[in-house]
Amino acid sequence: MNKPYYAIEFSAAACIAEIRVNDIAVLHLELPGQASSLVPVNFAIPASGNQVLSARMLPLTGETKLNEHAKLAYTLKLYEITNGFDLKETVLNYTFPDISPDKAFPVAQKVQQFKGEVPYSFIGWQSGQDVSKIDDAQLLLHRAYDRLANMIRNKDYPAFRKAIENREQIMSTSMYLDGRKANARVDNLIKDFESGFEVAPFPGDAIPVYYGNGKVAALRRPNGDHALSVINEEQEEEILLDLAFYMPVNKTEFEVI
Repeated sequence: MNKPYYAIEFSAAACIAEIRVNDIAVLHLELPGQASSLVPVNFAIPASGNQVLSARMLPLTGETKLNEHAKLAYTLKLYEITNGFDLKETVLNYTFPDISPDKAFPVAQKVQQFKGEVPYSFIGWQSGQDVSKIDDAQLLLHRAYDRLANMIRNKDYPAFRKAIENREQIMSTSMYLDGRKANARVDNLIKDFESGFEVAPFPGDAIPVYYGNGKVAALRRPNGDHALSVINEEQEEEILLDLAFYMPVNKTEFEVI
């Protein structure tokens, strides 16, 4: 296939649903009710070969055990998008067993492997340092978020574009975007910044979460939402900025990945 596109179709309820591919989060949502959707996966596949999918159901915020109504089911699908969006194969699927109210536990997890074939390769986070071995990693991570927030506040959009170019390169490569479409992703985000959105106060209860086998870090709110957001108070609308960071070898500050 010229442009294989992997995506996960999921349905979840009454839990925090998390799915990672190669330990990169492709889904992290708190769902007191029920929801279903389709999420892309390619950005977590850096090259062809064996890939690892791990899925977890976690308790809702403030709870210590899984709700008896907690559910998570997913299907990994392979599409060809050269001429449209053509389903080629169901790669794998899984449905978590029902939770027994008298045997509730704090987490349910499933790990599976699949062979993923893609026509590209990128290094991305794989060249990063092990975050667990970085002194003051959490302080440095907060500093990285502060730098991004100040770029938005000061309307320093050239610096903002430069700061997220590693992430955008991965996205454009894995989603087969040409230069025009790749630039439009950032252009649309900047248009939002310019249309009445301002950086929201940073949540004091944000906690570090680690991905990419310890090489990627992000700050998230207790319910799993991204920590940095912009808000338009007049429209009562908030945009969460999907950001994660790594520290390249021989550098001492986190960078967006």
